[in-house]
Amino acid sequence: MEIKSLEYPSLNVLLLYQSPRKNYRPIIFSHNEIFASADCETEIEGDRIRSIQTPVGEYDIEPIIEQIPPEQKPDLLIVQSDATRRNLPTNLHLLSCPKLLLLGKTNYFDAPIQTLLDYARSQNFDVVISESERHHLHYFKEAGLKSVLWLPGFNVNPYPQLPHPHPTYALCFLGEVGRFHRYRHYIQGRINSGELSINPLDQTSEEAARIYADSLININISLNGDLNRHIFEVLASGGFLLTDKLSQQAGLNLLFQANKHLAFFRDEFELNYQIKRFLTNPETALKIAREGYEEFWNNHRPELNVQRILDYLNGNRIEQIYQIDKEKRSLYLISKESEDLCNRVSIYEYLQELHRNEPRLQGLFWLDVDPGIIGDAVDLPRLALHLIWDSQEETRDDRHLWAECEISEQITFTSSSQLSQLSKVWDFIALTWTKIQSLNLEWLLKTLNFRRLIITDPPSHIQEEDLKKIADHLERFGLIKHRDYPVVYDWKRKSDWGKFLLSQQELYSAVRAFEAALQDNPWDITALLELGTISFKLNYFHEANRLFHKALSLDRRNSLAMEKMVSVLIALNQQEQATGILEHLLTLQPNNSALWSLLDNCYQQTGLEQKALAAYRRSREITEGKSLDPQSVDTLAKSSVQTTPKRILVINNLYPPQELGGYGRRICDFANVLSDRGHSIQVLTSDAPYLGLIESSEEHIDRSLFLCGTYEQLPPEPFEDETEVARILEHNDRVIRAAIQNYLPEVCLIGNIDLLSHQVFTPLLENWIPVMHLLGFPKTGYYPSQTPQSLLYHVGANSEFGKETVLSEGYPLANNLSIVYPGAFIRQFQMCVLPNFDKLRIIFAGLILPYKGPQTLVEALAILHDKGMDFHCSIAGDTPVENVIEHLKNFTEARGMSDKIDFLGYLKRPQLIDLFAKHNILVFPSIWDEPFGRVQVEAMAAGLTLVTSGTGGSAEIIEPGISGLTFPAENAEALAEALSSLIGDRDRWQRIATAGQQRAELFNIDRSVDAIETQFEELLRQRESQEEFLEFQLLKRQAELIETLRLKEINLVIFPQWFQADELIIFQLKQVIQTLANHPNKDLITLLIDTTHGDEESAETTVSTVVMNLFMEDNIDISEGPEIALLGQMNELDWFALLPFFSSRISLNPENQEAITANAADGIPPCTIEQISKMRAVNPDSL
Repeated sequence: MEIKSLEYPSLNVLLLYQSPRKNYRPIIFSHNEIFASADCETEIEGDRIRSIQTPVGEYDIEPIIEQIPPEQKPDLLIVQSDATRRNLPTNLHLLSCPKLLLLGKTNYFDAPIQTLLDYARSQNFDVVISESERHHLHYFKEAGLKSVLWLPGFNVNPYPQLPHPHPTYALCFLGEVGRFHRYRHYIQGRINSGELSINPLDQTSEEAARIYADSLININISLNGDLNRHIFEVLASGGFLLTDKLSQQAGLNLLFQANKHLAFFRDEFELNYQIKRFLTNPETALKIAREGYEEFWNNHRPELNVQRILDYLNGNRIEQIYQIDKEKRSLYLISKESEDLCNRVSIYEYLQELHRNEPRLQGLFWLDVDPGIIGDAVDLPRLALHLIWDSQEETRDDRHLWAECEISEQITFTSSSQLSQLSKVWDFIALTWTKIQSLNLEWLLKTLNFRRLIITDPPSHIQEEDLKKIADHLERFGLIKHRDYPVVYDWKRKSDWGKFLLSQQELYSAVRAFEAALQDNPWDITALLELGTISFKLNYFHEANRLFHKALSLDRRNSLAMEKMVSVLIALNQQEQATGILEHLLTLQPNNSALWSLLDNCYQQTGLEQKALAAYRRSREITEGKSLDPQSVDTLAKSSVQTTPKRILVINNLYPPQELGGYGRRICDFANVLSDRGHSIQVLTSDAPYLGLIESSEEHIDRSLFLCGTYEQLPPEPFEDETEVARILEHNDRVIRAAIQNYLPEVCLIGNIDLLSHQVFTPLLENWIPVMHLLGFPKTGYYPSQTPQSLLYHVGANSEFGKETVLSEGYPLANNLSIVYPGAFIRQFQMCVLPNFDKLRIIFAGLILPYKGPQTLVEALAILHDKGMDFHCSIAGDTPVENVIEHLKNFTEARGMSDKIDFLGYLKRPQLIDLFAKHNILVFPSIWDEPFGRVQVEAMAAGLTLVTSGTGGSAEIIEPGISGLTFPAENAEALAEALSSLIGDRDRWQRIATAGQQRAELFNIDRSVDAIETQFEELLRQRESQEEFLEFQLLKRQAELIETLRLKEINLVIFPQWFQADELIIFQLKQVIQTLANHPNKDLITLLIDTTHGDEESAETTVSTVVMNLFMEDNIDISEGPEIALLGQMNELDWFALLPFFSSRISLNPENQEAITANAADGIPPCTIEQISKMRAVNPDSL
């Protein structure tokens, strides 16, 4: 076919459009047109304006007009606008030329029809034109717009192609598959053909035309029942078009004939049939393509549409099919009031949005609904519209009305008596307020299984009190108000209705209600538990087991589900499985004596007598009023490595509840586990009230350290004043030394030293206290040159990645660096069953900051959402940076995912465990090189499947494809593909989850604490082997003994035999003390009395008696000397330190020779009492 050239006119035209110029053909209407848009630059060629940039949104046209030269004064104004509200020029009356409104899409977005109705009426356009939604134009005519036309394909940019008798591609899919194209996603996913296919989405219009012509079948799927531009583009290129069938009101059948110019399909089944048909008979497709090609170029090319507009403006006739004057609905279904029209539009827009999101709809109307509403709805092609027609209600000749409007065939008539026989699930039912009042609501709910209830009256026609009354009544049965205009109730909680029916002893109706609830929501735990309970009572134990297990797999911390699961397992004689669930249940209800008794019985049935006895005892203890700590409910009594209890000083810059991220929490967890193992813990940290107030007393936590900066903003800000920093470091040094002196730690566990400095190590290592420095990141907090040079300093990297990173930066730690994984409380996170793998239930848990990658997750979810994939995501975590969460929320709202994504804020560990119980995937999308990422292990332990970017140390947690999935950081497409792959193979998904749960055991916190204890033992062994340390210990102990025993220049010791008679001991002590009290240098003497083999308390009483008798009987006062001290339980080091200070040993008869020998005191020079008086003070410097 030879295509004749047609000319565009040359009148001056101002085009106020809303997209970039490149999206349109080179000439849109005239050779002398000015293109104006917010997405173009103002361009001048010589003395002529070619384009003008306009503001976005609503704007005054006057500044635009002022830029136009007189010779380009518009003869015609064309405004293109849609519901996005990007292009709403005002004050159009300033132009005297005809004004034409070209309607953009009115089949999606927020209030698309009402928005353009309001705008069209506000600017008094001469002509309103739609190119794709003919079926909406009757609203504009009814609203009083003067002239309304339909010009399909007005903006098409055609490219004729030579015929392709042997096309390269079998199938070509047309157009974008984005978030608004739910039906297109649905259809694409159900095409069975494996033939070669292509989608020219990113091609230019000319390149796309070549592909259309080179494809045997071009498949077009409308966004929402509209006549889109792809139809004309394909036909113009000579391609064969297979497109979804639209309603008769859309007008496609007025332009092209089925199987002559193109072909139709009604649903995915007919589509696959048609594909097979034309692949088998390609000559038929090519013949239809030629006919369609000729039809387009003969009757629908752009130049012809331009001419039609000019003819219409000049008062000439144009073809009847483009005029709406005789559109039957606009003649017979007219609203009397403007409010009624607005109400009809709002209801239609609501139904239209449902239609966009669902592959097919079932709707039920009552006869008294405004016929205009019913007539509007028939043009939704995938809506099966049913109308209740009861003869006793025929108060108007509606059947004739439907016939006049030519829509009778689009309505299925039924009667009230037939409703109970229809086993349909109605997507909505629509009825008037009057009908609701007259119907028995309980009858309605029992008879119909529906998802939404629409009250079709304008809200202003219903009293507010009545609305509230019906809302309360409906909410009792699980119907929740969803919209105010129109008034719509979603039946979201059908289980509430089922429970009401159960309370009324209507078992059959209740079962139907619960089953209906599960049809709408297969994850309705209440419905599953109620149906399971009914099955259990009827002795259908296997069915009850299935229902209870599914309920428990959806919420694995649900106590009621666990209790019911235990009951049915016992009924099935599966005590071993019941035991496992009971053990988990008792972590939630540790003081439930009935559960302990049941566990006792299960243990007995499985032959576990010792555990049965323990459970029995706990049951009795609770019965007697002794409550149990939930953490003590570990019936398996897990054991861990035991070491000698130690005094451990713990130092960290921040400490819970004041923390950022997980570093402080990790150190706190280690401290708590060490304490549980019998070690004594003293924590030394700072106080940062801006990170949280300390609301309770903190035993064993000292917040006296100061930080050399602040965490009030991120990144943290170090202080710049060197004098201030030096003052803080001196303060911290004093605090640490005081802690050493008062607490006497044997070892020290140090975490994050940021804003504390490496100087915290100095007082510890000077006092020979071994230091275990646990890194939370692949950095130490100091420079390599500042590395402590001590064998008592050891670093624990939190991953192999962290270890290698530290060594690669030149730290001299090759022999003092090991790996201590952060560790997770595996037992706390383990669940009694795996999660349900029916749909993606995703969680993100962590700081919400860009480097953690939450934006990658929501972008991936947008991809899944656009494909129509079902999922739910919970984002748990807080952020120290403003607007980060707000940005994510705005993104999810803009992409229409707000109902699928919850932002929960910061959660404590128990809340996080509860959240894990309801999810089956953890996405860890971190962008930076993560040190580790403990939350991943916690999630794996809980049975969640880990999908991780695997950066840094986090790569060590899973084996890709075996115990988890990985994807490249910042790659949302790859993450979406990984998530999709799980849904595509649920058996593989379950295998991965099971393997992940097992692998999590490798990172149990008990293993990490074992490593800490082992390293402390090794550090202590190294310390004990060093002579310098022994000398240090000796000097340190001597200093302590001098102070404790009040040693002086003359230190004398006696070894009484405490086994002899009291009278003899008192005589010996009195003789010695009396002699010393009379010595001229008594103020320089200390008498040390050994108490070996004696009772220290009795010895102290005896000495006190002697001193008192001397004072009372002989008037001898020893307050000026000598000092008297008892040598209590002295170890070998004490005696070794003390021996050099003894001046002499006073011989007694008898004396404790065994103690003298055991303590190496026989080397002390002996003397008698008589020799004491001759002894004088030694040189004080000798001490």
